[in-house]
Amino acid sequence: MQRLEWGGNAPFCGGATLPAEDQQEYWAADRTIDLLEKNAGIGKPFMTFSSFFGPHFPYAVPAPYDTMYDPDQVDRWPNFDETFEGKPLIQQKEMLRWNAGHLTWKDWQKVIAYYWGYVTFIDDQIARILDKLKQLGLAENTVVVYSADHGDMQGSHRLFNKAMVMYDENFHIPLIVRWPRVTQPGSTCASFVNVVDLMPTMLEVGGVAVPSGLDGRSIVPLLKGQAPEDWPDDVYAEYHGYESALCTQRMVRTSSWKYIYNPCFEDELYDVISDPGELQNLAGKLGYKHVLRRMKERMVKWLIRTQDTIVEDDNWKGSSYDLYLAEREK
Repeated sequence: MQRLEWGGNAPFCGGATLPAEDQQEYWAADRTIDLLEKNAGIGKPFMTFSSFFGPHFPYAVPAPYDTMYDPDQVDRWPNFDETFEGKPLIQQKEMLRWNAGHLTWKDWQKVIAYYWGYVTFIDDQIARILDKLKQLGLAENTVVVYSADHGDMQGSHRLFNKAMVMYDENFHIPLIVRWPRVTQPGSTCASFVNVVDLMPTMLEVGGVAVPSGLDGRSIVPLLKGQAPEDWPDDVYAEYHGYESALCTQRMVRTSSWKYIYNPCFEDELYDVISDPGELQNLAGKLGYKHVLRRMKERMVKWLIRTQDTIVEDDNWKGSSYDLYLAEREK
């Protein structure tokens, strides 16, 4: 069997052989429209969930979206010049596993152009759904929430797909909410929220009691333009690996710093203000020891609150575990 390299003739990205109307995303929009038409006249609240495959790899993009963006106009990612110095070896292994180490920026420009076309294709399917809401007279009485399960590295840090990393490209995902007469159109909110906040949010919007003991909290106050004094100034995430390895990770991020706990590899600490591309791992730098401890203290409090089983791992023993024990005894 011939081995096809990315950047050559490998079937990794390109124009789809099927027309747009035969793609999963178009089908999903059609089914959503069917449900809207079915429920429009029932006279009681309903909820519809729509899920699109894209813009996931492989990027098979239907016409005319496959040629919508010029690869030569794709600006080089600032963190494409990643050296992986002082970073977990798993990142380089992931690059090799996907056979992406040899890809040049010119190769990635082609991939990203297809990706953008894929995103625009999905945007148009969402527009079809929103248009149907308007046609049915439901637009002003419907809350619309748009989000994603993860991002895509798309050549940032020279990596592909979601990899085993906790960079912003993977974890800073879109969240758009349209709530007629409540949210201000075109407004943005800088407060930290998490996908686990969506469940209690939708329950509150629907007038249903929110269970206690949840990791997330309703973002309804933020949607109303309010800023509760006790709203968190940080956000947490956890990762448990995927096809190639069970690589568990934990992350805490503030507006200035990001700390990543890697049980089997080097910890990571990034100054996301002066190094937004997350190129310089500061976790092993003596001058940042105080910052590292403060970020670990934040994480320990979260681990205690969520009863995270990671503290049972032998790799957790040491200074971080001491922090955990001290905090738990308070």
